[in-house]
Amino acid sequence: MLPRTRRAGGRRPHRHRRRLPARRHHPAVLRPHRGPIPHRYDTWLTPTLAQPPLPLGEMTSTEDDPWRTARAGAPFVAFPAVVANLTGAPAMSVPLHWSPAGLPVGVHVLGRPGGEAALFRLAAQLEAARPWFGRTPTLS
Repeated sequence: MLPRTRRAGGRRPHRHRRRLPARRHHPAVLRPHRGPIPHRYDTWLTPTLAQPPLPLGEMTSTEDDPWRTARAGAPFVAFPAVVANLTGAPAMSVPLHWSPAGLPVGVHVLGRPGGEAALFRLAAQLEAARPWFGRTPTLS
């Protein structure tokens, strides 16, 4: 455990935190009981990544540049994937497009809580329309 983490663990939680009403400061998108998407929609369609992947090794930190992974990885974070992780809502990524370099480009689909069946039905329809089963990127 890092020394900073060890020190923080010993603090009392109320010491450095203002007391605020939770409902006023947490957006509805993060309330699992209501779901991350409005009720009038079955799914929320977004990109899986915020940009195409980098070549292998470009995100690896070194002793000379220990923050390289964080700097290179930050642009990839896609907000909908974070929402799925925070709320526990079902989500999937399907490779519906291929880049000029032959890499799959994913589409992220976020569903309602308990809506796994709808995502499976949608994935089956998407794969029937744009098959991806036999496609693999070429390795160089």
